[in-house]
Amino acid sequence: MSAYRIYRMKESSRQQFRWAPHTIGITSVKPKDYEITLTVEASTPYAVWMELRDSPDSLQIGDILESEGGQLPSINT
Repeated sequence: MSAYRIYRMKESSRQQFRWAPHTIGITSVKPKDYEITLTVEASTPYAVWMELRDSPDSLQIGDILESEGGQLPSINT
């Protein structure tokens, strides 16, 4: 199992992010728009979402997961 650190987007930034036009490619994030909230042990990023989805700590639009190695996991669609 891996540990995933959750960076929560601050609410003021979340509203701007939510309604901004979609972009193609990489989007830059600003550390000032985020706060570290908790760390979750799970096998995959999807497992983190499944574990938290019905809890008060569920992942929201704009939140970021960071793996133990400091990498942002890629989600293949």
